[in-house]
Amino acid sequence: MLRTLCRFTKQVGFQPKLHKFSFSTSKGGSFTQNIREAIMKPMEENPNAEAINQEIDYYELAKKVQNLSLENKEIAQQLMEIHQGILRVQEESYHDPDVEILLNSVSTTDLCEFAAQQYVGSMSIPRNENIMKFFLEFAVKNAKTKEEQLEVEFFMLYLRKLTAIQQGNQADYEHSNEELIRLANEEDHPIAMHIIGKEVYKVGLNILNSKYKKNKQEYFNQALDLFIRAAEKGSFQSFYYMAEMAENGDFPGGVDLKLAYEYYTIAAAHGSAQAFFHLARFYRDGIIEKKNTELEYWYTKQAAEMGMTEAQHNLACMYLEGKIVEYDSLKAIAWFSYAGAAGFAHSQYNAARLYKEGGKDGKVKKNLSAALTWLDRIHKEGKIDVGNLVFEVSNELEQQEHQQLEVLKNQTELL
Repeated sequence: MLRTLCRFTKQVGFQPKLHKFSFSTSKGGSFTQNIREAIMKPMEENPNAEAINQEIDYYELAKKVQNLSLENKEIAQQLMEIHQGILRVQEESYHDPDVEILLNSVSTTDLCEFAAQQYVGSMSIPRNENIMKFFLEFAVKNAKTKEEQLEVEFFMLYLRKLTAIQQGNQADYEHSNEELIRLANEEDHPIAMHIIGKEVYKVGLNILNSKYKKNKQEYFNQALDLFIRAAEKGSFQSFYYMAEMAENGDFPGGVDLKLAYEYYTIAAAHGSAQAFFHLARFYRDGIIEKKNTELEYWYTKQAAEMGMTEAQHNLACMYLEGKIVEYDSLKAIAWFSYAGAAGFAHSQYNAARLYKEGGKDGKVKKNLSAALTWLDRIHKEGKIDVGNLVFEVSNELEQQEHQQLEVLKNQTELL
């Protein structure tokens, strides 16, 4: 029997609601209601999940992968060469004169966001620092107003800070951070305020000693002030952190789950995968709103498709459990593989178990080699003890190979 690990979630303590803070609009109804209607519209217009799934080609890819040995170095090399070829074509295409003319008309904000996407990378956008620099060059050229120039300056500083972290360059990190603080305090830049708010909030969260509890709340208050100022100036990602603070009781008045729900909804409407993930949990557990498995699935799927590994794992579990949606082992292995490739140990384990036993719908065939590959990775990383399972799969694979040799030997003798 396939054993599925628990779906991933965060446990939150519940305290009496003591603080209220909300937004409203002049259009009638709460700001949250208007936003919620906007983000639910795509689901209402296209409730057919199967039609949506047909647009995703990695299910077909998973079908092919399950019949291959994941240790095949030749295939891995071919895939790497294809990937590098795609990146070269991408880079060359951006230097086409027609593309450059088009980029001259793109807003500074969009160019900066494109640059950040190229730096970070995702399931749909491979990481490419050369294209990132290309976008930033056009952003500098297109920045006419002071606000646009500040925006470009922020993105360049922030990406420089991320690079310093990756390279372990302490001096460059400190300089970038000081410049970001200047942008937040002197220029009132919304995204700079958001980033500094995150840094201050992390400092507060890391204060564990009760001796410094007063300092902890001071850090929270400073972070909240930065988040609110940033949100008022259009940095909607700040709403996610404000929601987290409201849920965790880091607001001056303590826990406010209704406010957290409102802020998660606003953040989700502006593309926060983490906010979608938390909304799924709210609907699963019946927090503020009634339990709703359809919305739990839909919000989880949104977060998963945006690249959040915990959501990818949970979505795979939904397909494997067959309670909220129809059982589908192929979709389950596809999402477990995505999360597992990102290093999520629970997904790696579940992918190994699914390959070991095969899907009960027959879509995922039993593949001991693939199972052993996942188990070997888990064993090396040491996050889950899979020693006994590795031994079990290895023995079964050895017996399988021995039986295949016997069959081949008998066939040869008959000839």
